[in-house]
Amino acid sequence: MKREQKIPYRWVILFVAWLTSFTCALTTYCYPPLLNEVMLSLQMSTTQAGMLMSLTTLTTMSFNFIGGILSDKIGIKITMGTGIAIITVSQITMIMVNSYFTAALLRLLLGVGIGIATICLIKAVSEWFPSKELAMAQSIQATGWAFGNALGFFLAIPLTLVLNIGWKGTFLLFGAFSLIINFIFWFLFKESHINLSNKIHLQKRSNERILSLLRVKELWILTIGLSGAFSSSSIVMTWLPKSLIEVGWSDRYAAQLSTLIPLVGIPANLVGGIVSDRLGKRKPLIGVSAIFLIASYAILLIEPQGALIWIAAATSGWFNFFFIGPFLAIPSELPEIGQERSGVFIGIVQMLSGIAGFVSPIAVGWIREITGSFNLGFAFSSISSALLLIPAIFGRETGWNSSNKNKDN
Repeated sequence: MKREQKIPYRWVILFVAWLTSFTCALTTYCYPPLLNEVMLSLQMSTTQAGMLMSLTTLTTMSFNFIGGILSDKIGIKITMGTGIAIITVSQITMIMVNSYFTAALLRLLLGVGIGIATICLIKAVSEWFPSKELAMAQSIQATGWAFGNALGFFLAIPLTLVLNIGWKGTFLLFGAFSLIINFIFWFLFKESHINLSNKIHLQKRSNERILSLLRVKELWILTIGLSGAFSSSSIVMTWLPKSLIEVGWSDRYAAQLSTLIPLVGIPANLVGGIVSDRLGKRKPLIGVSAIFLIASYAILLIEPQGALIWIAAATSGWFNFFFIGPFLAIPSELPEIGQERSGVFIGIVQMLSGIAGFVSPIAVGWIREITGSFNLGFAFSSISSALLLIPAIFGRETGWNSSNKNKDN
């Protein structure tokens, strides 16, 4: 399938990608609102609680890379379907957790499934959509992550309290939902012509391709930028609810404020992708996002009251998602990467960036135990988000309106 072709079935693929992205975020972010209850049940320290979230991040980013390679070898459908199945198993079996060790193992397993599934859905969208729709399409699938993130925060506590099922029952419900998504995926998903025609060729050149990708300067520029974004967002999404509760907020209102961050990310994803495709540029949207993230996280640091904290949360949520579509469109528009190698390229970027996402929540939990405050953690969020300026300043412009003309027309 050439980049210029517009195949109607691409919208079905986008729908499946959206559902998968939604499921991945829902199962990841139902945990932070329940953090206090899980800590009491399993008798965990603050550092251990942060570790559970970080373990998911660790395996997610590690298996982004592995999922990219597997999708080349055995196809996107089998690889992505396996990832969704792993998510389902890890969530449903949380009902049997009775120790920190078993919880940690299952959160690791959840990250394996999410890592495999998310890289495949990004790659599938890149293969099915033409260049001038690519940022928009990636933004639409990313709204699934934002919506799942928001719903995970919003529903976790009400389901636990209203249905009186406890935190284990809530995990079980979300696992049952992911099982339904698994059936929908196997029924609707199809391989693109690119993946079918290049699978055998790519199998033979797998090792050579990985080494050549590591020599691409853009890979390291994008990795630095995404490391900052991952670090800051993982800190805020893991610890914001608990930090608010510690200063007197109720569980309900803390969850509502935290839900606002991914909730505003839903329209932000769409707007970012559409604006980027209309402009034919990627870098300006990344740079603007970095500037506003620095400012909004700095405001959260001073523990504002009233409307200001809601404005800061909404701003951080908007610009935490605004740049995602343009960012994900860049690899397949680089002439030395293209559609065929974009999956592994993004997998490497996310795997390396995930180191920051893994370490940050643990470090903030440890700092909280020593200092008794989350202030230093939110200060680090503001500082690390500045790394997103690196690709905006030093990265290559790849949109259709760029002077480099790095596109397929």
